[in-house]
Order: sequence, then structure tokens, then C-alpha cells
Amino acid sequence: ANSAPCSLGRRCHQGSCGGCEAWRRVVRTGCSEVLLTSAAPLGWPATCKLENKAQREELEDAAVLADGRVLAVGAASTDGSQATRGWAVWQDAQGGWQLERTYVADGIAIASGFDRLLAVAARPDGGAWLAGVGQGKAPVQRPWLLRVDGQGNATHEALLPAPVGSGASDTGRFDGVATLSDGSAVAVGRIDN
Repeated sequence: ANSAPCSLGRRCHQGSCGGCEAWRRVVRTGCSEVLLTSAAPLGWPATCKLENKAQREELEDAAVLADGRVLAVGAASTDGSQATRGWAVWQDAQGGWQLERTYVADGIAIASGFDRLLAVAARPDGGAWLAGVGQGKAPVQRPWLLRVDGQGNATHEALLPAPVGSGASDTGRFDGVATLSDGSAVAVGRIDN
């Protein structure tokens, strides 16, 4: 059995080294399985990947919610492939894991391969706005905005269509989001054409 401290930022959990702790919890188990591929501020791994597999988990942004919890967002593959879903993880104020959710754009049942949350902004009601890039049923990646409640349930979604006058192959994404005083949001990003 492995003992703490584990190398590469992994945590010892139930006698073995856990996976990359991008959200300060054991994400994957088994020291030989996990490869730390890049680092984020505060020493948190930004990306972890199972060795010999394509499955990934990536951290993009975090925000403190109205109730003091922390919401971190990014992308995760859940089926052993490179296809990613938007990923959100809630932690208490002490860094303890509470819940996590994955989201796919446009309400489709399977991940398109390119869904990723890039930004988060707290809402005054304890929920949050999540922004990023999604594909859904569209032919290319598009700007994607979600509103979630405090339990992670999606209560609103917008996957923007291609702007008038642009080609159907134009890609886009929301890189940032801010909550306005009335609880609505403004999201900023780019269109590549």
C-alpha cells in the first residue's frame, strides 16, 4: 500500500495514491494510472489523464457562491474516450467535495466531443451562470451558456446559432460570464470565421 505523501500532487486515500486533485478530492485511484499533464495556480493540477486511456478531467475556472461554497468548472470525459462534457464540482468552504454534475450542450444524450465549461459567475440566489463552448446538434462548436441552481440543475440553456451573415462553419465560444444586479448574465467570447 502507498502512504502519504503521494507524488505529483496526488492524495493518499484508503491505502493508495489517488488521482489528480484538481478540486482537492480524489478523482482517480491508483498511482500507476494517473498522469499529471499540466498545473494550474495554487499548485492544483489543471489536467489529469489516465495513462494508456484518453479519459481526461480539466479545470478551467472557479467562483465562490453566495452561500460560501466553491464551484469549479471545466471539462471531463466520462466514457474512456476524448469526448468531453461540461463538468462542474461543488465544494464546501473548507474544500470538501459536495456534488458534481456533467452537462452536454443542446440537451443531447451523448457528448458531442467538444462540450467544455470555461467560466463561472455566482448568482445571488445560490446558483450560477456557466459559460463555455458546446456543439450539441450543431455542425461546429458554438458559444454555450447555462444557468444552474444551487443543486446543479440546469434551469436555462442557450447554444448560440451562427450569426447572421456568417458561414455555418464559423466556430465560437464564451470565454467569460458575469452576473448582473438583476441576476441575469452577460457573456463575452469570440466567433472565429
